[in-house]
Amino acid sequence: MNTKYYLSSQCRTLEKENRVILYNSKTGESIKISSECWKIINYLNEGFTIQEICAAAENEEDRGYLEKLFNKLLERELVISGSGDKEENQLESIDLVLTHKCNLKCIHCCVDASGLSESDLLSKEQMFSIIDKITQINLRIIVITGGEPMVREDFMDIMSHLRNNFEGKISLMTNGTLINRENVIKLSEYFDNFNISIDGYDEESCSLVRGKGVYDKVINSINLLKKAGISGENISLSMVKMATNLNGINKFHELNKELETQEVIREFDPIGRGRSNVKKLLYESSESYDVPICLPRAQTCAAGEKKLTINYDGSIYPCLLLDKEEYNMGNILEIENIQAFILEEQYKKSIGYCNLKKIMPQFHEKCSKCSVNAFCWYCLEDFYKCMKSGKFSEWCSLKKKELKYIWEIES
Repeated sequence: MNTKYYLSSQCRTLEKENRVILYNSKTGESIKISSECWKIINYLNEGFTIQEICAAAENEEDRGYLEKLFNKLLERELVISGSGDKEENQLESIDLVLTHKCNLKCIHCCVDASGLSESDLLSKEQMFSIIDKITQINLRIIVITGGEPMVREDFMDIMSHLRNNFEGKISLMTNGTLINRENVIKLSEYFDNFNISIDGYDEESCSLVRGKGVYDKVINSINLLKKAGISGENISLSMVKMATNLNGINKFHELNKELETQEVIREFDPIGRGRSNVKKLLYESSESYDVPICLPRAQTCAAGEKKLTINYDGSIYPCLLLDKEEYNMGNILEIENIQAFILEEQYKKSIGYCNLKKIMPQFHEKCSKCSVNAFCWYCLEDFYKCMKSGKFSEWCSLKKKELKYIWEIES
């Protein structure tokens, strides 16, 4: 361990009395230590190696403890080697919204997608321009989404341009109904991952939300993708938990097991079209949870930090759900130097980002000094909704009571 190690820029802390919780803001993994240990760990940033710090311990027992502690910190990427921190603050992914149109009318649609008669706001050439800009950045993944992105007549042209100019991963978020024998080979060449929404476990449960016949089309699309060489590990099926399917969670597990696909279960968010159908779709949770014996995962929302969304009109937002004007960070078509805007983080000087910081628990005026703020919120859009509802104080009191065990359990 003579290699130089440093505290990761992803390492965040909460402190209470003589204890400190360290958590990784990217992975959510955390560890609780004494304030004295925290002081010792900070010697890393003064140039000492892990071996030197451990060797300075008073006795063998303390040395053994510190060695184990540093191993845990390394496992959780709270401490990293000097070369490993170069790209930690870099934007990792962009969600590119190709269109607001969709061929389905799902009753829970969070974006309230429009019908096929609406015209796309941006031309193919403008989409090419956007792609030319975002591929200048060293992104890990670009997610193509909508609406339903495949409804664009120039969809394949746009994807060909993206694939020819981007070496990272490209993921498609789709309802899966437009995948067919004619286009599946091209799709398998353009995309690394397919995220297909199904919201049910059979024809009946799916049709209640997405319409009749959608379930069979999705299953057929999955089979076509597999025949085209896409592994089930790279196909995920998502289901939003709603009153229409809540009794079928286990059946959804079995469906993914049978198809050898990855399952994604999401919480229902009553926004967009879902707001109009909230009485039909919202459910009261009857689940009960035992107090865990270890720390839960901390908040890892990457909106505005590790990821951005470029909407179907070119506007830049923190994420797909926070596409509100108050969080607008500009329009990519009007940005000449995209590298300075992203890599030099000029976007963080925008009014939209300044407003975003106001709903980040670590900066929020009512939350910044709270000893459990890293564990209250997992999605900034949820935080936003709670603030707008006027029920923040009620929620805060409940969460503080619920999370007090974090500081009570032994580390």
